[in-house]
Amino acid sequence: MREEPSAATVAALTNFMFLPDKAIRADCTFVLGMTLFHRPVARAVELHDQNLAGRIIFSGGYNPRLQAQEADEMRALWCQLGRPEAVVQVERESTNTRENMEGIKSLLERQGLMTEIHSVNLVAISYHMRRALETFRDVFGDAWTVGTASYPSQYCSPHGWAQNARGRELVLSEFVKIRQHLPHRLPKMHC
Repeated sequence: MREEPSAATVAALTNFMFLPDKAIRADCTFVLGMTLFHRPVARAVELHDQNLAGRIIFSGGYNPRLQAQEADEMRALWCQLGRPEAVVQVERESTNTRENMEGIKSLLERQGLMTEIHSVNLVAISYHMRRALETFRDVFGDAWTVGTASYPSQYCSPHGWAQNARGRELVLSEFVKIRQHLPHRLPKMHC
């Protein structure tokens, strides 16, 4: 049987993993795909309607549950919702967070846009935002201004994730992935 995390561990993980929602007026917004793609699209629509999004890049490759590219599904929904297709680009090859960022960077480099973009909003589910941000910084560097625009998880509220098995599984899995793939981005945590 797995031991329940201590209150100090829960507090430390909550403070590290769940970032405050701080969208900015950005040159570009990176929207990371998922099976329930309507959720990140809804957040991107909010940013666009508040004039915070700038250019939108939907990122996500083939999803067997959708039997489609996540990025294509997000773009289609964006257009169905009456938002302008002219501001949208897609990165449709990635299968994980690092590939999302590397694919977006490659897209921007091919189009000669890397010097035109200085600020970015990241759109991801709340418990994944820390890994998305740290992966962004690892791929793009620390010079860019970055806003965070998350959407909630039904299992992982910042204050309730440790009370249910699915919430613990999701948050701890994200932390393990950061520890494995981005150990240089981990703070010293005393739990």
